[in-house]
Amino acid sequence: MKTLRVGIIGGGRIGKVHATSISRYVPSAEIVALADPFMNEELESWAKDMGSRRPRKTVRISSIMRGSMRYSSVLRPTPMHS
Repeated sequence: MKTLRVGIIGGGRIGKVHATSISRYVPSAEIVALADPFMNEELESWAKDMGSRRPRKTVRISSIMRGSMRYSSVLRPTPMHS
């Protein structure tokens, strides 16, 4: 089975839920990148524990899209939904 390389923007509550769910329920998935504009040491450590090789303090998807990433998820706080 081919590995599904995943990038996530947004490391808040719902971003963590998505990352954890993807890791747990999609056996072929690998979280390779996580970005958040409020990245701090705690979030960076968690992102690395999830498998992200390059946690970034940004919201620019181009900063995490490298190589053969096949899926990205952009997660925003509820008040920012349109």
